[in-house]
Amino acid sequence: MDATGRDALMLHSVGLPWCDVSTLAACAWARWGTAIMSTESSSANAKALARIYRVEPRWIAVRQAAEALALPPRTLLHAGPAFPDPRRLPPPMLNSAVLSCIYEGWARDAADATRLIAAGEVKFEPSYSRRASTPLVAMISPKTTVAEIRDGQSDARWFGFLGTGAGPQQRFGSRDTAILDRLAFRERELLPGFAALLDEPI
Repeated sequence: MDATGRDALMLHSVGLPWCDVSTLAACAWARWGTAIMSTESSSANAKALARIYRVEPRWIAVRQAAEALALPPRTLLHAGPAFPDPRRLPPPMLNSAVLSCIYEGWARDAADATRLIAAGEVKFEPSYSRRASTPLVAMISPKTTVAEIRDGQSDARWFGFLGTGAGPQQRFGSRDTAILDRLAFRERELLPGFAALLDEPI
């Protein structure tokens, strides 16, 4: 597949219409970088920005979280810091966690999943603790497809939650069971599709 087709598939995975991804990224980066550089006020900021500018991110693979992140069973990764009490989650986070429990087969239904969480039988970890990112209240569970990003300079690696295309989204905190179909679509269609495309890094 050529670069145009690859860009279109990339955007489909996050529910966006087609556009020139390379141009969009370059414009956004130029504006963001210029704005910050014009307001930096300390040598610490300058050093941090220099490190950012040296990074050469390359999307090299898609993998399931269980293998890529050594994610144990009944473990979910979330955005932000650790929860004060993992048995009592904010409602949007709880909705997302409930769907993840059902999707993974740990629970039969929402009531069963809620019971597992309230009993402390599901472990929650901040996603950054495993070098991963996830949007808003979306959870990374063992089946979750993640994008593997490698720095061309240092060979450091990071992993990102792969979107599930158009339709209901886990990241918004709804308990809509149609989200389960979107998660399955990602693993069934997007995982092998992107794996075939990534014969060389993007």
